[in-house]
Parts: sequence; structure tokens; C-alpha cells
Amino acid sequence: MELLGRCSTGSFTEQDCAELLRKTQGTWLQSLRDSGMIRESIAPNHADVDLSRPGIHRLQHSALLYRSHKAGILVDPNFHFAPKAALGGRTINIKSLVENVTCILISHSHNDHLSFPSLLIFPRDTLIVVPEVSRGSLLCDRMDVRLRSLGFTNVVTKPWYCEPFQVEDITVQALPFYGEQATLEESASCPDLRNWGNTYWLELNGFKSWLLIDAGSDREGKMLDVADFVLSTHGPTDCLLSNMREFTLASPFYINLGANWLTLSMDQKIRFHTMSTHSITLGVDGVGAVCKASQARFFLPYSHWWQEPGKMAPDEKARMEKLTEILRTLGSPTRVVEWPIGGHFLP
Repeated sequence: MELLGRCSTGSFTEQDCAELLRKTQGTWLQSLRDSGMIRESIAPNHADVDLSRPGIHRLQHSALLYRSHKAGILVDPNFHFAPKAALGGRTINIKSLVENVTCILISHSHNDHLSFPSLLIFPRDTLIVVPEVSRGSLLCDRMDVRLRSLGFTNVVTKPWYCEPFQVEDITVQALPFYGEQATLEESASCPDLRNWGNTYWLELNGFKSWLLIDAGSDREGKMLDVADFVLSTHGPTDCLLSNMREFTLASPFYINLGANWLTLSMDQKIRFHTMSTHSITLGVDGVGAVCKASQARFFLPYSHWWQEPGKMAPDEKARMEKLTEILRTLGSPTRVVEWPIGGHFLP
């Protein structure tokens, strides 16, 4: 596992990796290279990003780094899904990132948010917080069990509305993740068939942030209801972050490569074409409503796939403009902030 972790960073030479192996395993390393499973390539061109600065750093796709004066909390690290062409040959310095991480938060088990190759980069005693899942299913694995099987020794589960916990000088609370289920309005055939996840509320350096991930609504609840809890418990939110795209039920292969489709009843499959406009994420309209309900001062878009550092997704600008108009119509003073991959935000 340690060897795979070093290979994942792109920061070590073959000699560095060989030092991990005993003399009797030298032929094994050579066989991996001969088979093409590992290879030595040109060192990546790192973007000029200072990850030690307090505030929120936008990394690739679902990954964010919250830095305070004493700690660093990394959310949903995923550095291995994007083709190099999308990155323009430039990447975040992974070695520098590891040095600035105290804790990792995982929101849910979809593989663009829970990336085992990316997690293997980090020391096995790193604190990793995952959602509580009483029983694994086709739609959601027991994340704590899987991570422990990979050698991680400091994995904890946090249920919805748990008592806030401290990571040095950063306060964190796990909150519900509604949405991104197999259907928008109907129950699953079995209660265990759910995409379990957490959204996270964090307070650092005196400002309060709520991270919505890919949340939306489902039969069990709405993020608008959670916004009421956040406002009454923690007061107005300084910074709200969310994906703005609409994930609709337009294809049997929507999310999980068809696993969602397999959990539907025969009647639901027959009626599936009538659900094609149902969005299982907030989308721009839902984000606007939650911004108003939580009295957010700022909104930061993220989780819109991988891009070259310094750039945003092609459709992100248009969605930001639409959100700004929606907020104006709702009478919400939330300010939409433009920040590219590698960007830093501190209000």
C-alpha cells in the first residue's frame, strides 16, 4: 500500500520507491514496471499555490482544503480521474498538500468523492471522518470498513447532527446529505438502499462555512430544512459552497454506472421515463433558495469536474450569472464569488 501511495503522488523516483522494498522484493518492483503497471515519467509542473495560507483552497473537482493557523482539513480528495489534457500539464503540488493536512473529511461514497488512490497518498494514521452507514449496500459501501482494510488506523464515523468536534482550532459538525438518491420523490424498496452521506459545517478563523457537496432533496428530507437548523443553531453562514449542476434521471446509467437503476422496482423502471426532468441535486435554483435560508454572505461554486489550475469549468460562469440573478429576485444579499481551480478564499 505504501508503494502505491508513493506512485500516486507523482513526486517520487523509482529509487525512492525501491527503498520501501526489501531486497527480496526487488524483482517484484521490476515486474510491475515491465508490465506497465507503474512507470517513471517527467515530473509534473506544479501550479504556484501556497497551501499553508489560512482560508479555503479550491483543489481539483470535489477537493477542498480548509486551512487555519494550526490545522488543515481536506475534503473529498481526488487527484487521479482527470486526463492530463484537462489539466494543461499543471497540477497541485501533492507533496505540499500532504504536509498541510491534519484531517480528511469524506462526504459520500461516489468514486469522484471517495478516491482510494488519492487517499493512499496520506499517512495511514491520518484522521479520516466518514458518514455513518449501519449496513452497506449496492448504493453505499461501509466506508470505515473499507478504509481500515487499506491500513488506515484513525477512521471515525460521524452521524447527522452529531456534537461539533474539534480538529485543532477548526470546529466541524456533520449534517444531513439529502439528494442524489435513486429517485427524487419515491422510497427505495429497502431502507438500506440509500446513498448515505454528510454535508459539513465548519468554523475556522472566525468565519462559518457550510459545504453542501452534491446535495438536494429526496423523500427523507430537504436541504432547505437543514438550512433552518444551521441558521437557528449557528447563526448566519459566512460562506456556502456547492455544486450547481442539475443531475437528472435522464438515463438508466445515471450515477453509479447503473447501480441506481438496479435498485428500482419493476413499476419504477416502467415509469422511469416520466422522471427524466427530476433533479436529484439542488441545481442553481435550489442553491439560491438555500443561500437565502441560511443567510449566506458569500457563495463559492465547486465540484464541477477537473480543469487546469487558474481556470473554471466552461459552464460555471453562466451558472454563476444565473445564480446572481436568482438571488437578486429572492432578495438575498449573498455575493457569488468567482474562484478558479487553485483559488484561495478568505472573507
